[in-house]
Amino acid sequence: MSEPRGSVFRYRDHAIDAEHGVLTCRYELDGREFTERVTLPGQGGSERWHTDAARAAARLVFLLSGVSYYKTAAPPVIDFGTTALTAAEEAFLREFYLQGLAEFAYRNHLDLTSIRFEARRLPDQPSVPPAPQSPRRALVPFGGGIDSIVTVEQVRQQADVALFVVSRPADRFDAIEQPAAVTGLPVVRAEREIDPQLLRSAELGFLNGHVPVTGILSAIAVLAAVLTGRDAVVMSNEWSASIPTLEFGGRPVNHQFSKSEEFEAAFRGVLAD
Repeated sequence: MSEPRGSVFRYRDHAIDAEHGVLTCRYELDGREFTERVTLPGQGGSERWHTDAARAAARLVFLLSGVSYYKTAAPPVIDFGTTALTAAEEAFLREFYLQGLAEFAYRNHLDLTSIRFEARRLPDQPSVPPAPQSPRRALVPFGGGIDSIVTVEQVRQQADVALFVVSRPADRFDAIEQPAAVTGLPVVRAEREIDPQLLRSAELGFLNGHVPVTGILSAIAVLAAVLTGRDAVVMSNEWSASIPTLEFGGRPVNHQFSKSEEFEAAFRGVLAD
């Protein structure tokens, strides 16, 4: 196997613009800077962005979104800079990178198992599940397909439901908008704007391949739920998402890792902390 290219991927910082509902995340790889923005316009009012829960959720979006930029050169070191991690978070992120990028590594002939994390340590927090609200208020990520439609119809019998749709800025897709309109439910929207350099991957000589995007979108959904006062994000994935696509070098390669039961359980653990 060839070695990863690049030297160090760094988490720079993230910032909240509560007035405009924008989360900005910044990263760096060997001097090249990347910026990603997530906009949740008008969700819950600017004051909700200043709560502990919203700040914690925004931090998770920052941590998971970094995988898209690490992938450009896949260096052996990931430096979290001023963002300290608990032991549980570090273990979760290590699996998110290794298993979430397993297909990418396989197709690019890379060995990512020796990635070194450089992070200051936070003490682990005891997991205390939040008390459910009454009535329950749920956010359902909605893609217009059978899975999300069935989920909505099941959950709306038990909770106050809103749909959640992520898109690129100003994009609307009929395949999502039409069935969403049929439900008659409110729609919470987020716009994710990746750094435009990613769209020039071939020109800039970046490595390319699959990233665990469902994990990133799950984190954005949690932030949206917090901002709109909802206590659950409910989504359905195929059982087959937990089965590796193949095995290579004694490790599973799962194209759908961030839709798997393993990822879901680990993510719930991080959220509980």
